[in-house]
Amino acid sequence: MKNKIYSICDLGLCTPKSEINSTMPLKAVEYIRSGLPFVNNSLGDMRSMVEDDDLGININPENLDETVEKILALTPEKLFTMSANCLEKYNNAFVHDYDKIFKDVI
Repeated sequence: MKNKIYSICDLGLCTPKSEINSTMPLKAVEYIRSGLPFVNNSLGDMRSMVEDDDLGININPENLDETVEKILALTPEKLFTMSANCLEKYNNAFVHDYDKIFKDVI
């Protein structure tokens, strides 16, 4: 059901509660797995991945107008590239060959 919803979206929104202070929210990983670029307000690792791997747009809390301008400037081609980057990141960072891992450990 989520994939059907994600398929009609241009961007997801990942803004975890400040009390949680999460650096790797599950919602962001779901977006990456689905190939949905997203607007991110997470800190730490996720913020770096969004920036370094072009998975979406990080919110600039000091200048929200800058964030809005970046979102409005997105072209279909850029969204397609970000989507492909999300899928590549998921396959490279989150998918593991557990049979190989277990063979190496055991």
